[in-house]
Amino acid sequence: MAKKPAPPLVINVSRDKIFFCTHATSAPAVFPLTPAMISDLEVKDKNELTAKLQEFILKSQLKPAPLVIILAEMVYFEKNYIGNVPPTPEETQKFIDTVPFPTVSAKLFHIPAGYKLAVINRDLYETIEQVFEQLNFRIHSVIPNFVLGAINAPKEFSAQSCRVIYKKLDYLAENSFTTPPEQITELHQKEQVFVNRYKIPLVIFSLAFMVLFGVMVYLLLVVPATKPKSRARPSARITPAAVKPTTRPSPTVTPAPLATPSAQLLSQTTVQVLNGSGIAGQAAAVEARLREAGFTSLVTGNSPRVNTGVTQMVFSKELPQNVRQWISGVVQSLYPDATTREGTDTQYDAIITTGRVTP
Repeated sequence: MAKKPAPPLVINVSRDKIFFCTHATSAPAVFPLTPAMISDLEVKDKNELTAKLQEFILKSQLKPAPLVIILAEMVYFEKNYIGNVPPTPEETQKFIDTVPFPTVSAKLFHIPAGYKLAVINRDLYETIEQVFEQLNFRIHSVIPNFVLGAINAPKEFSAQSCRVIYKKLDYLAENSFTTPPEQITELHQKEQVFVNRYKIPLVIFSLAFMVLFGVMVYLLLVVPATKPKSRARPSARITPAAVKPTTRPSPTVTPAPLATPSAQLLSQTTVQVLNGSGIAGQAAAVEARLREAGFTSLVTGNSPRVNTGVTQMVFSKELPQNVRQWISGVVQSLYPDATTREGTDTQYDAIITTGRVTP
């Protein structure tokens, strides 16, 4: 059966003391850093620091385990770079050169506001690291204190802080000084190369997208607002029944190449006018027009069948063409859509049946 790994030991390094915290402690243990050991973050007596710290670890019966080192705010130097673009190596090196130690370790961290550069005295960190490694501890991570804010750990180091840290060990390992930094600057430089190489296509694509977006907005918002409203259809016209014209205009006779029929021929032509629509007065109106046109042998009546269509004219085979045309002109002056056809076995020379379809 595999042996369960030991819980990490968490220490918090400040300017004048080191706090120790394990999963079993209710309050951190404290190891004092005397001015003879460390002064202003600079190791003064490495041998004394090593001896005293090892003695404290053994007396506290701390067993070898992964070691999480938290660096208090007073132990490291920092500089913020606001914005999405990481600082250049020249900019970070300029700040690193201001840190008053001969050997330093630095790392650029990504924070919500942009980037933070943290710099520590490497000699101080390596001295503490060597003490624990000699006692078979293994460094898990070295974390500047501001990283704890991202995991909602209490700002003041305590047993509660340690409990939160135990739950976020993977996150701390990713943000450790001992973890190789992400190639932030390199990635940004690659982005710049891509932008420079495809600058013109990107501009064209952006303009095309803006034009397309504008057209869509126009079609969705402007066109519906300016679209003319559909006009209401006029109500159906109702032809009043049995309306007789007060003034009877002369019949409109369609000009024909044929000779005008004589008065004698018109008087001898027999015409029957039937009311096929059921609208009173239609047959009488047609009869009156025909009399004005010279016809005298006229008979009116009602059609045995209702004519729901247009007015119809039926001529006998013997009726001359010029008379047919004369009758058609009179009837079509009242009913322009009236139709004509030739019939057989007709008792009259012409039979006119009015219809319900009126002009």
